[in-house]
Amino acid sequence: MAAKKKNNHTTETNPYQDEIILVATLVISVLLALSTFNLAGIFGKFVNNILFGLFGFLAYLLP
Repeated sequence: MAAKKKNNHTTETNPYQDEIILVATLVISVLLALSTFNLAGIFGKFVNNILFGLFGFLAYLLP
């Protein structure tokens, strides 16, 4: 009998994909933390209003 060939297909991903996701998450976390205390400018005030509108005082715990 002939031996079956195994299909070893591995998908190659971008080697920097994990680092990009990590940096983006860090930037978003810093923006949320700064906007909670009104330190992130106009966009931070907008995010602050959304967070406090949705979560109230629990918005302090979100970042």
